[in-house]
Amino acid sequence: MRVGDVIKAVVSEIRRGEVYLDIRGADFGVVKAYCSRCRNPLYLRDRALVCKNCGNRENRKLCKEYSAIER
Repeated sequence: MRVGDVIKAVVSEIRRGEVYLDIRGADFGVVKAYCSRCRNPLYLRDRALVCKNCGNRENRKLCKEYSAIER
């Protein structure tokens, strides 16, 4: 995950005001990702995330819903 990504997670623990999230499993992970260089949306292409603006390629632990949202 990177700053600005939208994720689907489960709260695994809350301790002293800190929230711990769990993204294990196909139902959890990044739902929408943004380029770490230019902040434009990343699109799924050949199992990698690609920025159409700058061509940057990135990897994330994706939620199975990621490709469904892109359509």
